[in-house]
Amino acid sequence: MPNYITRTPAIASTGVSVTADNVQIEFPALPNSNARFFGPIFVVIGQSIPTGAATTLPIVFTSRGGNTIPLVTRNNVPVTVATFPGTGAYWIAYNSATKTLQLM
Repeated sequence: MPNYITRTPAIASTGVSVTADNVQIEFPALPNSNARFFGPIFVVIGQSIPTGAATTLPIVFTSRGGNTIPLVTRNNVPVTVATFPGTGAYWIAYNSATKTLQLM
């Protein structure tokens, strides 16, 4: 049987940074980050995007020792600074096989 995570993980952001290409919402390294996963993740984003960030920049999630994954809508449209709701708690759908991270 493949190594699947069977519970809904919860994680809180540790920081936000702005680059020329995107806004990175940073998270600590996840345990079992190499396990296959398909399902919801409960995410708490506690830091605001810095004032002055270009509204067209896409949002990406990064983690220590992990990948950078773009945040998209259910139609696979990139979430940008202009469309990102801000700090708070969110359900995110993640598919490790396709590296898809969708804001619900």
